Amino acid sequence: MKSVRKNKSVLYVEDYDMLHSLMRDVLGSCTVVSALTAEIATDIIDSDPPFDLIMIGVNLGNSMNGFELCRVILNRSEYKQTPIGAISAVNLE
Repeated sequence: MKSVRKNKSVLYVEDYDMLHSLMRDVLGSCTVVSALTAEIATDIIDSDPPFDLIMIGVNLGNSMNGFELCRVILNRSEYKQTPIGAISAVNLE
C-alpha cells in the first residue's frame, strides 16, 4: 500500500526573491522549497525526493529560462507524471 504524505512538497523556481514568501503563504499547507535559479533547482532535484508539484517562473534572469528547465525536469523518469506550472509577471501590452 502506498503511503500518503499529509504535506505535499512543492519546488518553486523564481528569480524574484520577494515572490517566494508570497508563494509560501499561498501554498500554506505545503512544504515549499525555493530556488532562485534553474541551476539551483536542478541541484535540488538531484538531491531531494521527488516533488508533488513544480512551479517555475518563465523568465529566470541570466540562467536558463523556465521552458528550458521544464524540459530538463521532464527528461527525468521520476518527474514524468509531475505537474509543472509556469508563472509569469510579464506584461504583454
